[in-house]
Amino acid sequence: MNGQQLEAKLLTRHMVVCVGPGGVGKTTFAAALAVRAAHLGRRVACLTIDPARRLGDILGFETDGTVDEAEQSKAAMGSDALHDVTPLIASRGGKGTLHVGMLDAQRTFNAVVRKRSSSEERAERILNNRLYRYVSGSLSGLQEYMALERLCQLQENTAYDFIVLDTPPSDNVVDFFAAPARMREALAGPLVRMMRRVYGGQGAPGLDFLGKWAFGVFNVLSRITGASLLDEIVAFVEALSDLFGTFSERADQIETMLKSTDVEVLMITRPDSASANETAELQGILEKSGFHVDGLVFNQCTYPEITEDIPGDVCEPCRSEMATLNSDWNTVYQKEKGVISDVVDKAGFRCVCLIPLLPFNRNRLDMLFRIWRSLIPIKSPDL
Repeated sequence: MNGQQLEAKLLTRHMVVCVGPGGVGKTTFAAALAVRAAHLGRRVACLTIDPARRLGDILGFETDGTVDEAEQSKAAMGSDALHDVTPLIASRGGKGTLHVGMLDAQRTFNAVVRKRSSSEERAERILNNRLYRYVSGSLSGLQEYMALERLCQLQENTAYDFIVLDTPPSDNVVDFFAAPARMREALAGPLVRMMRRVYGGQGAPGLDFLGKWAFGVFNVLSRITGASLLDEIVAFVEALSDLFGTFSERADQIETMLKSTDVEVLMITRPDSASANETAELQGILEKSGFHVDGLVFNQCTYPEITEDIPGDVCEPCRSEMATLNSDWNTVYQKEKGVISDVVDKAGFRCVCLIPLLPFNRNRLDMLFRIWRSLIPIKSPDL
């Protein structure tokens, strides 16, 4: 597979998700892919859920969730609050558009509540409830689920025809892919079932033994704490009652989206044993869960092998120093070649590429274009 074929393959997809261990260059590669796609004419949204927030550093701005008042107003309505960096692309003759930003789980949750509540009054009751504020900021798995909700919103937005997602390191990305299933399990869990059973009918407790028992427990707790805990719970559950079903349905939709062939999942790694082992483990976890991994990219490779002799006009001691440097380079090259060969043999990827070590370039955009131009598809472990 040559570079043009790889490019055509990626750019016919609607979404590319970059996954892999930490510190291997996922964010930089995601930015390079987004820039190239926009340059070729696609309408691109490039997003990160990496808490390190390096996407903004790479493209020259802060992805701290801070946007101007107009963007905040759009975000409140569930619209995009992304940074438009299209002028950067246009300055290099690009024909498309590029918007970049960081997925904000809290803002997305608020927008979902406003969009799916049966009335504006009910939405405000949820958003102003102190239990909601606690749950929306601390519930395990909710951050990842809301990141996926945001991703789904962007996929449905006709303003973009290509989405690039930069994910956190391996441990967190597993939670990201598992978020829909975890949300379904949480909504079907015993605590939620009991609360809906007790308080789901206009705030009136159930009449069975469980309902009376739970009502009594919360009443006692409310008196002990001296706070209106019972009223808070009733208001919270009642207000959320018309959202439980839509959350579960949306979780199914999001999981289907991630497993579809329209989404390309690329594993980014480095040609060292530690990264390779983590990559294989992550691949196994994702595929066991029914997700597909479509390609593998080895970044920062010691490539190519040095085969040329040192020019005859180079004198000592420079000649000896160059010979040592060349020998060291080739030793690392052979070691990395073995790692790549081993990973490719075991992984069975149809698409495998590598990116050579590149000199630092102060111009961020030039660096991203160079990364894409340097992408070398390989057909076999024989580099």
